[in-house]
Amino acid sequence: MDSPDACVQFRDEHVITPALQRMSESPSFCFSVEEALSLKEYLERHPEKYDEILKYTKEGRLEWGATYKQPYFSIHDGEALVRQTYFGRKWLKKVLLGCEFTTAWNEDVPSMALQYPQILAKAGIPYYQFSRHQPGYYKWYSPDGSYILCWTPGQYECVVDLSGKRRQRKTGQRLLPK
Repeated sequence: MDSPDACVQFRDEHVITPALQRMSESPSFCFSVEEALSLKEYLERHPEKYDEILKYTKEGRLEWGATYKQPYFSIHDGEALVRQTYFGRKWLKKVLLGCEFTTAWNEDVPSMALQYPQILAKAGIPYYQFSRHQPGYYKWYSPDGSYILCWTPGQYECVVDLSGKRRQRKTGQRLLPK
């Protein structure tokens, strides 16, 4: 999308900060962030937000994806997938004491690793959010018989922005500002 610093700034100003603001205004609003790295970057920019983030996370209104970063399956080997999972969840549990992280995310990957369900199941992460498949819930099995429960909204066909408005995507339409 841009340089790493521009992405960090975008997630701060257009994703996490607005979500925190909306949570403070609406006790029923909940939000999920895809990975631990987003929290790490955000706290580096806003250490004063730690207590608020911990509060919402403990309440179950703010969720953090259980991996460090969303691993790109066609680039990472098995050990890297394990490390992404181990380090991400371990770091989250260390930083947000008393919270549990049970969902891994991977929104924009064109391929899947055959043993990823086994990695997540053995790490105590029973849920997985992904895209680029038919919308629905799935049990994804590894060759060893372990599985995780998965959900996909499909191919980004429907988006809910932070204002709560549902927008249907039309072919070629940009949902985010340039």
